[in-house]
Amino acid sequence: CCYAFAACDAIAYLHHKKQQGQRRVILSPQDLYNNLVFGPNENDEEEEGNDDDDDDDADEDEDGDEDDDEDQDEDEDDDDDDDEDGDGDEDEGHGKYIDETLNWIIVNGCVLEETCPYKFGVVEPPEPLDDRQV
Repeated sequence: CCYAFAACDAIAYLHHKKQQGQRRVILSPQDLYNNLVFGPNENDEEEEGNDDDDDDDADEDEDGDEDDDEDQDEDEDDDDDDDEDGDGDEDEGHGKYIDETLNWIIVNGCVLEETCPYKFGVVEPPEPLDDRQV
């Protein structure tokens, strides 16, 4: 039995809100964080193989001349700082899209019924805010 439906619904809702132009939402559970931040981005991998550039000006580079801009590219690479935690090495991974995380939760977010801390099939509405004790 799968108990990931609540998280899946939340992720699907947040994905829908993001599609409507809302700001990015950061999720806090460690597994989701690791999946979002350090997992390979499947969409980027697919885009790398799709080069639909039909331009016939392959001999020209970005600034319009035929000179090789390798030195410029090397300088640009030096500007990329992927060491966000400051430990001297580049941090791997660049995160997943929220719909990829939804699929990850569906696959990895299931637990056995006997290990679930909730009673199966029992749903109780939350107390109204006025009745809650702080």
